[in-house]
Amino acid sequence: MVPPAWALLGGILVIIRLGTFSCWADSYSGGSVAALGGALVLGTLPRIQRHPRVRHSVTMGIGLAILGNSRPYESVFYTAPILLAIGSSMWKSPSLMRKQYWQRVIAPQVVIVLLALSAMAYYFKRCTGSPLVTPYLVNVRMYETAPLFPWQELNTQIRYRHPSMAQIQLGEHVQQYESARHEPVTHFLLRVLKAGLFFSGPLLMLPWFVMGVILPYGLSIRDLGQKTALLMKICFFSILGMSLPIYYEPYYTAPVCCALYALEIQAVRRMFIFNRHGRQTGKLLVRYMLFACVTLLGIRAFSKVLHLPSPPQWYHDWESTGGGQGLGRTPVEAKLVQDPGRHLVIVRYRADRDSETASVANGSDLENSRIVWARDMGLEQNAELIRYYPSRKVWLLEPDDIPPQLSSYPVKDLSSTRLH
Repeated sequence: MVPPAWALLGGILVIIRLGTFSCWADSYSGGSVAALGGALVLGTLPRIQRHPRVRHSVTMGIGLAILGNSRPYESVFYTAPILLAIGSSMWKSPSLMRKQYWQRVIAPQVVIVLLALSAMAYYFKRCTGSPLVTPYLVNVRMYETAPLFPWQELNTQIRYRHPSMAQIQLGEHVQQYESARHEPVTHFLLRVLKAGLFFSGPLLMLPWFVMGVILPYGLSIRDLGQKTALLMKICFFSILGMSLPIYYEPYYTAPVCCALYALEIQAVRRMFIFNRHGRQTGKLLVRYMLFACVTLLGIRAFSKVLHLPSPPQWYHDWESTGGGQGLGRTPVEAKLVQDPGRHLVIVRYRADRDSETASVANGSDLENSRIVWARDMGLEQNAELIRYYPSRKVWLLEPDDIPPQLSSYPVKDLSSTRLH
């Protein structure tokens, strides 16, 4: 898509931006897997168009499998222009070359994708009982009051047993639903701004502002070339898909990450050759931008030593807050695994805890799990749960303490449960 030297620069910018201190690098709320799949698919496209070989097709097939398994919805919009480009190249080729396309490109990809879909269907079957019903869909049906798309109706049949869950589902999520239904333009612009701040930030947005200045001076969109036009189509379709659901986080856009940064480098290249009144303004701007990127990376790397403040909670940029990862339970789980027998862990949160942080999560085969995690529901309902698991050792986990505190469930509470 771009010359090797510029591709290297793009890779360096991605490492600085996403591979150092962002939530993609130091938390589980990242899009690195889907971004890898998107890079494999896009990176093999020009190779297939030049030389339709099996190894390139296998690489693209693996990328498609990764995308289908990580971000299936967004991947439909991302891959549509790419697959259409392959179809166009095949259609324009001579009849003998078309046969090679079928044998060397289409067939290997179909085999790999079918194998991936079969494995996913088997997994769904074991988890939900149906090869067509995903665990995510079961979760939505059981817990989500607000639907996935604004044209769907609220699910008012759900009743929540925990105030914290009700606060999220009936508060924040319903507000986003109403915003998407009644203020679609504002809702869309906010998620575009959110994506722009995450992937580019103010500094890497500079080339796009400069492009707005360059275009009136002898450069038209037609001069950008077919490759850039394809990247723009990929990004357009991806933004279209991103604009439809109610919810959005930057990692939802992970499949298109490679195309976004390829366009970023194209904008940087155009800015580099911009020469206004013989002053080589573009080169100076590019050098300034790169120097600023490296400088900011160094500042962030030594921010703790320099006692610099962290970014605000709403701006998950170069430092992840780690929220929602449940990292506090990891050492607790490691300790319990070493303890023989089966365990029931009752998790007691503080009232002022971060509602996004959670330590309660269980496997699909709950009855045969060595450890069952449950929220503290009060003495009476805890007693009912303990009676249901009479052979398990009962623990109390207080994850909001630093470090998280694990202790045997209070003897007086256990005694009262036995009496009942």
